[in-house]
Amino acid sequence: MTLSKKRIRPKKYSEIAEVIRKRISDGDYSERLPGINQLSIEFEVNRKTANRAILHLVKEGLLVRRAGFGTFVAGTDNSAESPVIKRVNSKRYAILIRSSDPFPGYLDLLAGCDEVISSIGGSVIYTKFDEHDPNSLLGRLRFQQIEGVIICGLIANPLLQKLQQEFSVLLIDSTPDSTPANAIIHNYYESAFQLGELIASKGKTKAVIVNQDGSDEPDHTKTSFPYRLQGFTDAFNKHNIEYQIFEFGWDIDQIDNISPFKQYLYQQPEDTVLISSSTLQFFNKLNCYDLIDKILLAGFGDQRSIDNSTMKGVYITEDYNHMGKRAGKTIIDILGRPRLLPQTETLKGMLVVN
Repeated sequence: MTLSKKRIRPKKYSEIAEVIRKRISDGDYSERLPGINQLSIEFEVNRKTANRAILHLVKEGLLVRRAGFGTFVAGTDNSAESPVIKRVNSKRYAILIRSSDPFPGYLDLLAGCDEVISSIGGSVIYTKFDEHDPNSLLGRLRFQQIEGVIICGLIANPLLQKLQQEFSVLLIDSTPDSTPANAIIHNYYESAFQLGELIASKGKTKAVIVNQDGSDEPDHTKTSFPYRLQGFTDAFNKHNIEYQIFEFGWDIDQIDNISPFKQYLYQQPEDTVLISSSTLQFFNKLNCYDLIDKILLAGFGDQRSIDNSTMKGVYITEDYNHMGKRAGKTIIDILGRPRLLPQTETLKGMLVVN
């Protein structure tokens, strides 16, 4: 063995754990792992250090130890004693929300879902996740013996596929691109058309539509924007309202006072309405309150945020508590009985707030 190879040998248990984690992710370890003796020889550490690395991954939920049989990647040991097999009927469910998604309405969704799950003696946990660290997420779900997962907002299709291999999965507020999945969404078209009618009743003749679609993260499930845009288009064409679309990622800090977006708004504030799908979060970040005071704000949001907002406008609230209750009933229904054809359920019942 060369000196250069020795230099990159991991010495700490955490570094060994990271190498093993990557090998699992890459498929090098797909079922049973090498024994402690073999690992300690390969990594040139004592048995105690190698064993500590394995215990770290067992606690994380990535590995399963079977006395007398060895160490397995979680979910690949078909023994009845496997924690992954035991996870069925654990009545533990997880609501997953991306770390970059601050939407307060999902708290109402969590409350509604928890009410339904509690009625069957189950429990719900609220978990934020980073798509760039899928192994950590999967490890946490395994360790907590989660059997059903409700995903709020966008998720990358590769991660969605990994979750579906082990858990019953339900999408909220998005529909799949290429990976079939059960989903619950609001009637985005109808709510946008209804909002367009309200805007027309205010005598507005121009509209600026902002789309925050997270486009910096490709290969996600579809956003609600195409459905909302069609609703706006139909309403605006009906009432001869001109409109222009501006698209941004989740981070809008790049919008300054000389951006085309702000320049357009400053040129014609009197008869213009500003529309955002993630309404209040966008307006709070916009940092141009002198402009906001002069134009009509419109969009969608949760009841709590709209009630607490000092920014007056025309909003559509979508009932996330009801969506949470529906999600709880649906995830219970599909557990152990995967639907042959995944279904998308569209909820109605919006409330107009002036």
